[in-house]
Amino acid sequence: MPEFEYWKFTTKIITGALFGTFFDFLDIPVYTPILLIYFVVMLSLTVKCLLQHMKKYNYNPLYIF
Repeated sequence: MPEFEYWKFTTKIITGALFGTFFDFLDIPVYTPILLIYFVVMLSLTVKCLLQHMKKYNYNPLYIF
């Protein structure tokens, strides 16, 4: 994706999200424990994927010296 198209797409998404905050029917209630569980699951899956990628290319993220 060219850079200009990326910025154009991103601007549309951000403008739509900002515009959507002005309407009450888009204010969806969120149950906090489910949101927290979703966050933990997504975080763990992302970390697992990143660690597999690091292992595949012999990259040690904890190597300091």
